[in-house]
Amino acid sequence: MADKKRDLNLDLIRAVAVFFTVGMHFMDNSGIYDIDIRGALPLCTAMLRMLFTACVPMFLMLTGWLCRGRRLSRRYYRSVVRILEIYLLSSVLCLLYRAFLAHEEIDLRYAVGSVVNFYASGYGWYVMMYLGLFLMMPFLNLMFSGLETRRQRLALIASFFVLSHLPSLLNVRLQLLSVWWKNLYPITYYFTGAYLAEYRPRLSAKKALCLLAALLPLCVLFNRFAYGVGGAGMIGVTYDHAEVYAVSMLCFLTLRGVRTESLPDGLCRFVARVSRLSFGAYLLSWISDGLLYPPFARMVPGYIQRLPWALPVTALSLALALLLSQLTEWANIPLDRGVQTLLRRPDRKTDG
Repeated sequence: MADKKRDLNLDLIRAVAVFFTVGMHFMDNSGIYDIDIRGALPLCTAMLRMLFTACVPMFLMLTGWLCRGRRLSRRYYRSVVRILEIYLLSSVLCLLYRAFLAHEEIDLRYAVGSVVNFYASGYGWYVMMYLGLFLMMPFLNLMFSGLETRRQRLALIASFFVLSHLPSLLNVRLQLLSVWWKNLYPITYYFTGAYLAEYRPRLSAKKALCLLAALLPLCVLFNRFAYGVGGAGMIGVTYDHAEVYAVSMLCFLTLRGVRTESLPDGLCRFVARVSRLSFGAYLLSWISDGLLYPPFARMVPGYIQRLPWALPVTALSLALALLLSQLTEWANIPLDRGVQTLLRRPDRKTDG
């Protein structure tokens, strides 16, 4: 799902988002949820955890940016085929890992059920969520484009924000808003991405980064007030929280504003490749996490001792996930050719 003319800033957003995803997995396996958030090091770790939580929202805003012009057609529905192909191949790899390396009992019935119900990979929930969003996109786009003014589109986003994100802010001490609608957060991020693409707010990368640096400690202080000093309170700070929305938008604007024309060609090619492999790497990082973190936890048992290893372990997990994603890309070439041959209409007329 890319523009005809490749935009390296969008590749950069996707590449950073997949790095944040794997960084989030390190946080989940570091032991920070078992300690109190006191002192400089735990507070810095809590800020990193807040930053990394922007991973999924950035993917969703990028989807809104790229797909805001999609309309209802046969061609539109065909565009999901590649996603399903990568998901299927990634699921097969995850099931092989579970059967032969994790020594789980996997029979044919369980394997088929895990693929169609999105639990072959522990991170398959994202595909389930994305496919629902995919079905709604043409109609969401009609809603967004049918509004006449910028103010009306802001009102649309604000309405979804009130339903999906505002309860996390107002229900800290007393439930003032219903949380029934909080799972609408993917639509809130989708419309936000569409709005950013439509109006291109004039905020430089430097200003966005400064705002982000100021916001992160405020978010940690708010979470301490809301959930106490226990690290376990951070588990509940997820994509439907107001502070995560603000952090995610500033991350997106920071990366969008980076001047990529001055970057070396080799780095640009690397970013573009990571971007292309990011979807498969997201799913397959479940394998790399499973291979790395159990032995890592045994060898480095303490939270403080694990933190110096954050960057190398995260980088290693991401590298392994990217390698597995590249293997699925190669395996998908003959599969995609076969599927496209089956889907090609005999008259080869362009769908309207």
